[in-house]
Amino acid sequence: MIFSYYPNKVRCFLSYNTRPQVEARILAENYILHGHMGDPLRHRIRRINKQDCVEIITLDELKLAMNDAYKRIFYSVPGIVDKIALLAKQGELLLVVNLYRYLEKGPYTVDERDELHELLKIAARLVLLHYASSKDHTLEDPLLSLSDRERQTCYWILKGLTTEAIAHELDVSPNTVTTYRKRAYEKLSINSKSALFAICR
Repeated sequence: MIFSYYPNKVRCFLSYNTRPQVEARILAENYILHGHMGDPLRHRIRRINKQDCVEIITLDELKLAMNDAYKRIFYSVPGIVDKIALLAKQGELLLVVNLYRYLEKGPYTVDERDELHELLKIAARLVLLHYASSKDHTLEDPLLSLSDRERQTCYWILKGLTTEAIAHELDVSPNTVTTYRKRAYEKLSINSKSALFAICR
C-alpha cells in the first residue's frame, strides 16, 4: 500500500494485494478513516525536517509503540506478520510505501532485508518521482484517476444524491450507476460513502 500524509488527512494512492482485493480495501479504508491516528509511524513522520529523504523502517522498530487494538485490527485479524515501511519525502510530498508479509510466507528474514535494502531505496525514489511528476494526479483530486462517468458518479454521491437521482442526472439505469460506483471505489481503495467523503474532504 502507498499512503500520502498531510497535516490533517491521509490518502491511499495504491492498495495491491494478491489475496481477495476487498481485504486490502477494507484495511486501507479503516486506516484512512481513523487507523492512521494510532500508527506509531506518525511520530517518525512528524519528526522529519529534511526536505528530501528515504528511510527504511521495520515492523520491529514500531511494535513497542503500538497499542493492542491497533495490532489486532491491522496485523492479527488480517494475518499480517511483518512489514517494511519506506518513508519517502521530496519537498511537500510525503509518502509511505508499506510492503506486508502474511502468515503463510512468514516474517522477512535478516538476509532478505539485507538483500532488499538498496533495491527498496531505489523503489522509494521511483515512487516519489512518479507522484511528484504527475501534475494532474490524485495529489490534488483523488477522483482524477477515475473515468469520466465514475468521477461524475462520485461527485453526485458527494452532493448527497441517491442512486436513482444520479441515474436520472447521467441518463443511465440505476444498475449502471451502481457499477460506476463499484469501479470507482475499487480504484480508490475504499468500500463506503464515508470513506469517499474522507478522501475528498
